[in-house]
Amino acid sequence: MANHRLKWLVALPAALVATTPAAAQEEDYERIVTIMRACAEIEDVMARVTCYDNNIGAGRPSAAPSASSGTSSVPAVNAPAGFGAEMVRQPEVRRSQEQEDAITARVSSVSEVEPDIYLITLSDGAQWRFVDSAPFGFSPPRAGDTVELERGSLGSVFLEYDGQRRIRVRRLR
Repeated sequence: MANHRLKWLVALPAALVATTPAAAQEEDYERIVTIMRACAEIEDVMARVTCYDNNIGAGRPSAAPSASSGTSSVPAVNAPAGFGAEMVRQPEVRRSQEQEDAITARVSSVSEVEPDIYLITLSDGAQWRFVDSAPFGFSPPRAGDTVELERGSLGSVFLEYDGQRRIRVRRLR
């Protein structure tokens, strides 16, 4: 008798899914995929999990963000703007379709944080740190100098100054 009940418990959900109109199932699928893609854009693990839990958890696909906005329900917290802003760790990363490939900027300050590793602050407040140590004989920029930042492959950014070898940098702020 218990085996007969178990068969009904397994068969009942399958029967209910089979009776749901195909169009409604496809609409729910599209909503869930949209939510998951929006949540996947969030780099911070806890914020990403919260996005999944708040939007997908407990079977609530109706909380889907609009497909045109591409943002999740997790608010951005004091997000930086400008060139390389997507490199700064934050709960929600807003990537624009029209990112610049290179900029020229004025340096406001430079400090050596480790031997041959420099932290450069630009006039707009953005801070860039050397990923690789500067080669022997490298002359770092000084306050007031102009540097060029250029995108490389796989999300890297290079700093070029005074015709010297390009240095890979990462934006901190």
